[in-house]
Amino acid sequence: MKNFKKHISLVIATIIGLNSFSALSTITEVSAAENDGEVIELEYWYAYGGASEVANLEMVNRFNELHDDIQVTATGQGSYFDMNTKVQTSFVSGNTPDLFIAQDTIVETFALNQMIEPLSPLIERDNEEVQIDDFVPGLLGNSIVDDTYYGLPMFKSTPLLYVNKTMLDEAGIELSQLETWDGFSEAARQLTTDEVTGVSNSLDVWLYESWVAQAGGSILNEEDTEFAYNNEQGVAAFDFMRNLVNEGAWNAPSGSSSSTSDQEFLSQKSGLFFYSTAALSALLNSSEEVGFELEAIMLPRGEQQAVTTGGSNIVMSAGLDEATKEAAWTFLKFVTSTEQNQYASQTTGYLPTRYSTTETAEYQALIEEQPLYKVAFDQLEFAEARPMVPGYNEMGDMWVEEAEKLLNDENISTQDGMNSAVERSNQILQ
Repeated sequence: MKNFKKHISLVIATIIGLNSFSALSTITEVSAAENDGEVIELEYWYAYGGASEVANLEMVNRFNELHDDIQVTATGQGSYFDMNTKVQTSFVSGNTPDLFIAQDTIVETFALNQMIEPLSPLIERDNEEVQIDDFVPGLLGNSIVDDTYYGLPMFKSTPLLYVNKTMLDEAGIELSQLETWDGFSEAARQLTTDEVTGVSNSLDVWLYESWVAQAGGSILNEEDTEFAYNNEQGVAAFDFMRNLVNEGAWNAPSGSSSSTSDQEFLSQKSGLFFYSTAALSALLNSSEEVGFELEAIMLPRGEQQAVTTGGSNIVMSAGLDEATKEAAWTFLKFVTSTEQNQYASQTTGYLPTRYSTTETAEYQALIEEQPLYKVAFDQLEFAEARPMVPGYNEMGDMWVEEAEKLLNDENISTQDGMNSAVERSNQILQ
Protein backbone atom coordinates (compact mmCIF):
# COMPACT_ATOMS: atom_id res chain seq x y z
CA MET A 1 0.00 0.00 0.00
CA LYS A 2 1.47 3.37 -0.96
CA ASN A 3 2.20 5.77 1.88
CA PHE A 4 0.44 8.69 0.22
CA LYS A 5 -2.85 6.87 0.55
CA LYS A 6 -2.97 7.96 4.19
CA HIS A 7 -3.27 11.57 3.10
CA ILE A 8 -6.75 12.42 1.77
CA SER A 9 -8.26 15.83 1.13
CA LEU A 10 -10.95 17.23 3.38
CA VAL A 11 -13.56 17.05 0.64
CA ILE A 12 -12.83 13.40 -0.05
CA ALA A 13 -12.73 12.62 3.64
CA THR A 14 -16.21 14.10 3.97
CA ILE A 15 -17.34 11.96 1.08
CA ILE A 16 -15.98 8.87 2.75
CA GLY A 17 -17.77 9.71 5.95
CA LEU A 18 -21.01 9.64 4.03
CA ASN A 19 -20.20 6.68 1.84
CA SER A 20 -18.36 3.83 3.56
CA PHE A 21 -18.57 0.75 1.43
CA SER A 22 -16.75 -2.58 1.43
CA ALA A 23 -13.90 -2.60 -1.09
CA LEU A 24 -14.80 -6.04 -2.31
CA SER A 25 -18.46 -6.56 -1.77
CA THR A 26 -19.96 -9.96 -2.38
CA ILE A 27 -21.24 -10.36 -5.92
CA THR A 28 -24.57 -12.07 -6.29
CA GLU A 29 -26.07 -12.75 -9.66
CA VAL A 30 -29.22 -10.68 -9.71
CA SER A 31 -30.51 -9.90 -13.17
CA ALA A 32 -32.90 -7.11 -14.00
CA ALA A 33 -35.32 -9.75 -15.25
CA GLU A 34 -35.43 -11.24 -11.75
CA ASN A 35 -36.26 -7.87 -10.23
CA ASP A 36 -40.05 -8.42 -10.22
CA GLY A 37 -40.29 -7.25 -13.82
CA GLU A 38 -39.46 -3.67 -12.89
CA VAL A 39 -37.48 -1.47 -15.26
CA ILE A 40 -34.17 -0.44 -13.69
CA GLU A 41 -33.34 3.19 -14.40
CA LEU A 42 -29.63 4.04 -14.64
CA GLU A 43 -28.02 7.45 -14.70
CA TYR A 44 -24.82 7.78 -16.74
CA TRP A 45 -22.64 10.90 -16.78
CA TYR A 46 -20.28 11.55 -19.70
CA ALA A 47 -17.74 14.27 -20.47
CA TYR A 48 -17.42 16.72 -23.36
CA GLY A 49 -19.65 17.54 -26.30
CA GLY A 50 -18.96 17.26 -30.01
CA ALA A 51 -18.12 13.83 -31.38
CA SER A 52 -17.77 12.38 -27.87
CA GLU A 53 -21.33 13.39 -27.05
CA VAL A 54 -22.60 11.96 -30.34
CA ALA A 55 -20.93 8.62 -29.58
CA ASN A 56 -22.15 8.48 -25.99
CA LEU A 57 -25.75 9.24 -26.85
CA GLU A 58 -25.81 6.80 -29.75
CA MET A 59 -24.42 3.96 -27.63
CA VAL A 60 -27.00 4.69 -24.94
CA ASN A 61 -29.76 4.62 -27.54
CA ARG A 62 -28.51 1.31 -28.88
CA PHE A 63 -28.43 -0.17 -25.39
CA ASN A 64 -31.91 1.06 -24.48
CA GLU A 65 -33.36 -0.42 -27.67
CA LEU A 66 -31.91 -3.81 -26.76
CA HIS A 67 -33.07 -3.84 -23.12
CA ASP A 68 -36.67 -3.49 -22.01
CA ASP A 69 -35.74 -4.07 -18.38
CA ILE A 70 -32.89 -1.52 -18.16
CA GLN A 71 -33.07 2.08 -19.35
CA VAL A 72 -30.13 4.48 -19.23
CA THR A 73 -30.33 8.26 -19.10
CA ALA A 74 -27.13 9.98 -20.24
CA THR A 75 -26.17 13.50 -19.18
CA GLY A 76 -23.17 15.55 -20.27
CA GLN A 77 -21.18 17.15 -17.45
CA GLY A 78 -18.69 19.32 -19.34
CA SER A 79 -14.94 18.83 -19.19
CA TYR A 80 -13.03 16.26 -17.14
CA PHE A 81 -12.43 18.98 -14.53
CA ASP A 82 -16.16 19.69 -14.39
CA MET A 83 -16.91 15.99 -14.12
CA ASN A 84 -14.44 15.48 -11.27
CA THR A 85 -15.98 18.32 -9.29
CA LYS A 86 -19.59 17.30 -9.92
CA VAL A 87 -18.94 13.65 -9.04
CA GLN A 88 -17.35 14.59 -5.72
CA THR A 89 -20.21 16.96 -4.96
CA SER A 90 -22.76 14.26 -5.83
CA PHE A 91 -21.29 11.93 -3.21
CA VAL A 92 -21.67 14.60 -0.57
CA SER A 93 -25.27 15.31 -1.60
CA GLY A 94 -26.15 11.61 -1.95
CA ASN A 95 -27.26 12.07 -5.57
CA THR A 96 -24.59 10.07 -7.37
CA PRO A 97 -24.81 8.75 -10.92
CA ASP A 98 -24.75 4.97 -11.31
CA LEU A 99 -21.97 5.13 -13.90
CA PHE A 100 -19.70 7.91 -15.05
CA ILE A 101 -16.63 8.73 -17.08
CA ALA A 102 -13.51 9.14 -14.92
CA GLN A 103 -10.40 10.89 -16.16
CA ASP A 104 -7.34 8.63 -15.96
CA THR A 105 -5.50 10.67 -13.35
CA ILE A 106 -8.33 10.59 -10.79
CA VAL A 107 -9.33 6.90 -10.91
CA GLU A 108 -7.02 5.99 -8.02
CA THR A 109 -8.38 8.78 -5.82
CA PHE A 110 -11.94 7.60 -6.38
CA ALA A 111 -10.92 3.98 -5.77
CA LEU A 112 -8.97 4.61 -2.56
CA ASN A 113 -11.88 6.56 -1.17
CA GLN A 114 -14.33 3.75 -1.99
CA MET A 115 -16.36 5.95 -4.31
CA ILE A 116 -16.28 3.48 -7.20
CA GLU A 117 -17.00 -0.23 -7.35
CA PRO A 118 -14.13 -2.71 -7.71
CA LEU A 119 -14.82 -4.56 -10.96
CA SER A 120 -12.36 -7.46 -10.67
CA PRO A 121 -14.93 -9.86 -9.13
CA LEU A 122 -17.34 -9.10 -11.97
CA ILE A 123 -14.64 -9.38 -14.62
CA GLU A 124 -13.49 -12.74 -13.23
CA ARG A 125 -17.04 -14.01 -13.11
CA ASP A 126 -17.84 -12.92 -16.69
CA ASN A 127 -14.38 -13.07 -18.23
CA GLU A 128 -15.52 -15.29 -21.07
CA GLU A 129 -17.81 -12.44 -22.09
CA VAL A 130 -15.57 -9.51 -21.09
CA GLN A 131 -12.32 -11.05 -22.42
CA ILE A 132 -9.99 -8.76 -20.47
CA ASP A 133 -6.99 -10.12 -22.38
CA ASP A 134 -8.47 -8.55 -25.51
CA PHE A 135 -7.89 -5.05 -24.10
CA VAL A 136 -4.61 -3.42 -25.16
CA PRO A 137 -2.31 -3.63 -22.08
CA GLY A 138 -0.94 -0.13 -22.62
CA LEU A 139 -4.43 1.28 -22.08
CA LEU A 140 -5.28 -0.65 -18.91
CA GLY A 141 -2.81 0.93 -16.49
CA ASN A 142 -5.13 3.67 -15.29
CA SER A 143 -7.96 1.17 -14.77
CA ILE A 144 -6.05 -0.74 -12.08
CA VAL A 145 -5.43 0.24 -8.45
CA ASP A 146 -3.64 -2.15 -6.09
CA ASP A 147 -4.03 -5.01 -8.60
CA THR A 148 -7.80 -4.48 -8.78
CA TYR A 149 -9.78 -3.23 -11.76
CA TYR A 150 -11.94 -0.21 -10.96
CA GLY A 151 -12.87 0.70 -14.51
CA LEU A 152 -12.42 -0.23 -18.14
CA PRO A 153 -10.90 1.95 -20.88
CA MET A 154 -13.47 4.07 -22.69
CA PHE A 155 -12.16 7.11 -24.59
CA LYS A 156 -8.39 6.73 -24.79
CA SER A 157 -5.69 8.69 -26.58
CA THR A 158 -1.99 9.41 -26.84
CA PRO A 159 -0.23 12.52 -28.10
CA LEU A 160 1.10 12.41 -31.67
CA LEU A 161 3.44 14.67 -33.60
CA TYR A 162 1.47 16.36 -36.37
CA VAL A 163 3.56 17.55 -39.30
CA ASN A 164 3.01 19.95 -42.20
CA LYS A 165 4.56 17.60 -44.76
CA THR A 166 4.33 20.21 -47.51
CA MET A 167 6.45 22.58 -45.43
CA LEU A 168 8.95 19.82 -44.68
CA ASP A 169 9.32 18.96 -48.36
CA GLU A 170 9.93 22.59 -49.29
CA ALA A 171 12.66 22.78 -46.65
CA GLY A 172 14.26 19.53 -47.86
CA ILE A 173 13.67 17.74 -44.51
CA GLU A 174 13.00 14.01 -44.47
CA LEU A 175 10.17 12.82 -42.25
CA SER A 176 12.50 10.27 -40.68
CA GLN A 177 14.60 13.12 -39.25
CA LEU A 178 11.78 13.81 -36.77
CA GLU A 179 12.08 10.40 -35.11
CA THR A 180 14.65 11.54 -32.51
CA TRP A 181 14.96 14.54 -30.20
CA ASP A 182 18.10 15.74 -31.95
CA GLY A 183 16.64 15.34 -35.42
CA PHE A 184 13.37 16.98 -34.41
CA SER A 185 15.19 19.93 -32.84
CA GLU A 186 17.29 20.48 -35.95
CA ALA A 187 14.18 20.30 -38.15
CA ALA A 188 12.46 22.92 -35.97
CA ARG A 189 15.42 25.23 -36.46
CA GLN A 190 15.44 24.62 -40.23
CA LEU A 191 11.74 25.44 -40.51
CA THR A 192 12.01 28.67 -38.54
CA THR A 193 11.98 31.88 -40.59
CA ASP A 194 10.77 35.44 -40.06
CA GLU A 195 7.23 34.25 -40.87
CA VAL A 196 7.30 30.69 -39.49
CA THR A 197 8.17 29.12 -36.13
CA GLY A 198 9.22 25.49 -36.33
CA VAL A 199 7.01 24.36 -33.43
CA SER A 200 4.00 25.91 -31.73
CA ASN A 201 2.81 24.21 -28.55
CA SER A 202 1.44 25.45 -25.27
CA LEU A 203 2.81 24.04 -22.05
CA ASP A 204 1.19 20.71 -21.27
CA VAL A 205 2.10 18.41 -18.39
CA TRP A 206 0.74 15.46 -20.42
CA LEU A 207 3.44 16.01 -23.06
CA TYR A 208 6.04 16.57 -20.37
CA GLU A 209 5.18 13.17 -18.86
CA SER A 210 6.05 11.54 -22.19
CA TRP A 211 9.31 13.47 -22.51
CA VAL A 212 10.36 12.43 -18.99
CA ALA A 213 9.62 8.81 -19.87
CA GLN A 214 11.59 9.20 -23.12
CA ALA A 215 14.53 10.47 -21.08
CA GLY A 216 14.33 7.27 -19.00
CA GLY A 217 12.76 8.87 -15.93
CA SER A 218 9.36 9.17 -14.25
CA ILE A 219 7.26 11.91 -12.71
CA LEU A 220 7.11 10.15 -9.31
CA ASN A 221 9.67 8.29 -7.24
CA GLU A 222 9.72 4.48 -7.27
CA GLU A 223 7.33 4.25 -4.32
CA ASP A 224 4.89 6.77 -5.88
CA THR A 225 5.05 8.74 -2.63
CA GLU A 226 6.70 11.93 -3.92
CA PHE A 227 7.17 13.86 -7.13
CA ALA A 228 10.71 13.50 -8.43
CA TYR A 229 10.86 15.10 -11.87
CA ASN A 230 13.61 17.48 -10.74
CA ASN A 231 16.08 14.68 -11.42
CA GLU A 232 18.45 14.53 -14.39
CA GLN A 233 15.82 13.02 -16.68
CA GLY A 234 13.18 15.57 -15.74
CA VAL A 235 15.54 18.47 -16.39
CA ALA A 236 16.58 17.02 -19.76
CA ALA A 237 12.92 16.55 -20.71
CA PHE A 238 12.12 20.20 -20.06
CA ASP A 239 15.24 21.39 -21.84
CA PHE A 240 14.10 19.49 -24.94
CA MET A 241 11.46 22.22 -25.28
CA ARG A 242 13.15 25.11 -23.47
CA ASN A 243 16.25 25.14 -25.68
CA LEU A 244 14.11 25.56 -28.80
CA VAL A 245 12.00 28.25 -27.13
CA ASN A 246 15.15 30.18 -26.24
CA GLU A 247 16.37 29.87 -29.84
CA GLY A 248 13.08 31.15 -31.24
CA ALA A 249 12.26 27.83 -32.92
CA TRP A 250 9.37 26.95 -30.57
CA ASN A 251 6.47 29.23 -29.74
CA ALA A 252 4.85 28.40 -26.38
CA PRO A 253 1.67 30.48 -26.03
CA SER A 254 0.79 31.39 -22.45
CA GLY A 255 -1.43 28.98 -20.51
CA SER A 256 -2.22 25.34 -21.11
CA SER A 257 -4.77 25.77 -23.92
CA SER A 258 -3.94 24.30 -27.32
CA SER A 259 -6.21 26.65 -29.28
CA THR A 260 -3.51 29.16 -30.23
CA SER A 261 -1.08 26.43 -31.26
CA ASP A 262 -3.81 24.72 -33.26
CA GLN A 263 -4.55 27.94 -35.14
CA GLU A 264 -0.88 28.64 -35.84
CA PHE A 265 -0.36 25.14 -37.19
CA LEU A 266 -3.42 25.28 -39.46
CA SER A 267 -2.53 28.78 -40.69
CA GLN A 268 0.95 27.44 -41.51
CA LYS A 269 2.72 29.75 -39.10
CA SER A 270 4.30 26.63 -37.61
CA GLY A 271 5.17 23.29 -39.12
CA LEU A 272 5.15 20.94 -36.09
CA PHE A 273 2.45 20.43 -33.48
CA PHE A 274 2.03 17.92 -30.63
CA TYR A 275 -1.57 16.99 -29.86
CA SER A 276 -3.95 14.14 -29.08
CA THR A 277 -4.67 11.38 -31.56
CA ALA A 278 -8.33 12.27 -31.03
CA ALA A 279 -7.74 15.39 -33.18
CA LEU A 280 -6.58 13.44 -36.24
CA SER A 281 -9.89 13.46 -38.11
CA ALA A 282 -10.41 17.19 -37.57
CA LEU A 283 -6.84 18.05 -38.56
CA LEU A 284 -7.05 15.92 -41.71
CA ASN A 285 -10.17 17.78 -42.79
CA SER A 286 -8.79 21.22 -41.90
CA SER A 287 -5.39 20.68 -43.55
CA GLU A 288 -7.12 19.60 -46.74
CA GLU A 289 -9.21 22.76 -46.71
CA VAL A 290 -6.14 24.93 -46.07
CA GLY A 291 -4.15 23.12 -48.73
CA PHE A 292 -1.24 21.25 -47.17
CA GLU A 293 -0.40 17.59 -46.68
CA LEU A 294 -0.70 16.39 -43.10
CA GLU A 295 1.43 13.68 -41.57
CA ALA A 296 1.18 12.17 -38.09
CA ILE A 297 4.01 10.19 -36.52
CA MET A 298 5.01 8.78 -33.14
CA LEU A 299 6.61 11.12 -30.65
CA PRO A 300 10.35 11.64 -31.22
CA ARG A 301 12.40 9.39 -28.97
CA GLY A 302 14.99 10.53 -26.46
CA GLU A 303 16.96 7.83 -24.68
CA GLN A 304 14.05 5.52 -25.47
CA GLN A 305 10.67 5.44 -27.21
CA ALA A 306 7.83 6.18 -24.79
CA VAL A 307 4.42 7.81 -24.58
CA THR A 308 1.89 8.30 -21.79
CA THR A 309 -1.72 7.47 -22.52
CA GLY A 310 -4.57 9.83 -21.78
CA GLY A 311 -8.34 9.92 -21.74
CA SER A 312 -10.83 8.20 -19.51
CA ASN A 313 -12.38 5.04 -18.12
CA ILE A 314 -15.99 4.15 -17.46
CA VAL A 315 -16.57 3.36 -13.78
CA MET A 316 -19.46 2.33 -11.56
CA SER A 317 -20.41 4.13 -8.35
CA ALA A 318 -19.95 2.08 -5.18
CA GLY A 319 -22.85 1.16 -2.95
CA LEU A 320 -25.45 0.26 -5.57
CA ASP A 321 -27.98 -2.40 -4.63
CA GLU A 322 -27.35 -5.74 -6.30
CA ALA A 323 -30.00 -5.41 -9.01
CA THR A 324 -28.79 -1.94 -9.97
CA LYS A 325 -25.18 -3.10 -9.88
CA GLU A 326 -25.94 -5.95 -12.26
CA ALA A 327 -27.80 -3.59 -14.58
CA ALA A 328 -24.92 -1.10 -14.50
CA TRP A 329 -22.45 -3.90 -15.20
CA THR A 330 -24.56 -4.96 -18.19
CA PHE A 331 -24.32 -1.43 -19.60
CA LEU A 332 -20.60 -1.15 -18.84
CA LYS A 333 -19.90 -4.37 -20.70
CA PHE A 334 -21.97 -3.20 -23.65
CA VAL A 335 -20.23 0.16 -24.20
CA THR A 336 -16.77 -1.39 -23.90
CA SER A 337 -17.53 -4.28 -26.26
CA THR A 338 -15.74 -4.68 -29.57
CA GLU A 339 -18.68 -3.48 -31.67
CA GLN A 340 -19.31 -0.35 -29.61
CA ASN A 341 -15.61 0.42 -29.24
CA GLN A 342 -15.23 0.27 -33.01
CA TYR A 343 -18.15 2.67 -33.43
CA ALA A 344 -16.91 5.08 -30.74
CA SER A 345 -13.33 5.02 -32.03
CA GLN A 346 -14.30 5.77 -35.61
CA THR A 347 -16.79 8.45 -34.54
CA THR A 348 -14.52 10.30 -32.13
CA GLY A 349 -10.97 9.55 -33.28
CA TYR A 350 -10.09 8.03 -29.91
CA LEU A 351 -8.03 4.84 -29.90
CA PRO A 352 -9.35 1.31 -30.31
CA THR A 353 -9.08 -0.20 -26.84
CA ARG A 354 -9.35 -3.84 -27.94
CA TYR A 355 -7.25 -5.93 -30.30
CA SER A 356 -10.46 -7.33 -31.74
CA THR A 357 -11.55 -3.81 -32.69
CA THR A 358 -8.55 -3.50 -34.99
CA GLU A 359 -9.55 -6.76 -36.69
CA THR A 360 -13.03 -5.57 -37.68
CA ALA A 361 -13.78 -4.94 -41.33
CA GLU A 362 -14.68 -1.33 -40.52
CA TYR A 363 -11.32 -0.60 -38.88
CA GLN A 364 -9.37 -2.34 -41.63
CA ALA A 365 -11.22 -0.28 -44.23
CA LEU A 366 -10.48 2.89 -42.27
CA ILE A 367 -6.72 2.38 -42.10
CA GLU A 368 -6.59 1.26 -45.71
CA GLU A 369 -8.21 4.54 -46.70
CA GLN A 370 -6.13 6.59 -44.23
CA PRO A 371 -3.05 4.82 -42.77
CA LEU A 372 -2.42 7.65 -40.29
CA TYR A 373 -5.16 6.23 -38.07
CA LYS A 374 -2.87 3.27 -37.35
CA VAL A 375 0.04 5.37 -36.07
CA ALA A 376 -1.40 5.98 -32.62
CA PHE A 377 -2.33 2.33 -32.17
CA ASP A 378 1.18 1.23 -33.17
CA GLN A 379 2.61 3.69 -30.63
CA LEU A 380 0.81 1.81 -27.84
CA GLU A 381 3.68 -0.68 -27.90
CA PHE A 382 5.58 1.99 -25.94
CA ALA A 383 2.70 3.27 -23.80
CA GLU A 384 2.80 4.00 -20.08
CA ALA A 385 -0.03 4.92 -17.70
CA ARG A 386 -0.36 8.43 -16.34
CA PRO A 387 0.35 9.11 -12.64
CA MET A 388 -2.79 8.87 -10.49
CA VAL A 389 -1.80 10.33 -7.13
CA PRO A 390 -4.27 12.60 -5.30
CA GLY A 391 -4.12 16.21 -6.44
CA TYR A 392 -2.47 15.39 -9.76
CA ASN A 393 -4.68 17.71 -11.80
CA GLU A 394 -3.91 20.58 -9.44
CA MET A 395 -0.24 19.73 -9.76
CA GLY A 396 -0.55 20.01 -13.55
CA ASP A 397 -1.88 23.56 -13.30
CA MET A 398 0.90 24.48 -10.89
CA TRP A 399 3.52 22.91 -13.18
CA VAL A 400 2.39 25.20 -16.01
CA GLU A 401 2.90 28.22 -13.75
CA GLU A 402 6.45 27.16 -12.85
CA ALA A 403 7.27 26.23 -16.44
CA GLU A 404 6.14 29.64 -17.70
CA LYS A 405 8.58 31.28 -15.27
CA LEU A 406 11.41 29.28 -16.82
CA LEU A 407 10.41 30.16 -20.37
CA ASN A 408 10.13 33.84 -19.52
CA ASP A 409 13.41 34.19 -17.62
CA GLU A 410 16.57 32.68 -19.09
CA ASN A 411 18.44 33.54 -15.88
CA ILE A 412 16.61 30.81 -13.93
CA SER A 413 18.27 27.44 -14.41
CA THR A 414 16.05 24.53 -15.41
CA GLN A 415 17.26 22.67 -12.33
CA ASP A 416 16.17 25.48 -10.01
CA GLY A 417 12.84 25.77 -11.80
CA MET A 418 12.13 22.05 -11.52
CA ASN A 419 13.21 22.07 -7.86
CA SER A 420 10.64 24.78 -7.17
CA ALA A 421 7.95 22.92 -9.11
CA VAL A 422 8.62 19.63 -7.30
CA GLU A 423 8.53 21.34 -3.91
CA ARG A 424 5.12 22.82 -4.69
CA SER A 425 3.95 19.51 -6.20
CA ASN A 426 4.77 17.59 -3.05
CA GLN A 427 2.91 20.17 -0.95
CA ILE A 428 -0.20 19.45 -3.05
CA LEU A 429 0.33 15.70 -2.69
CA GLN A 430 0.63 15.84 1.08
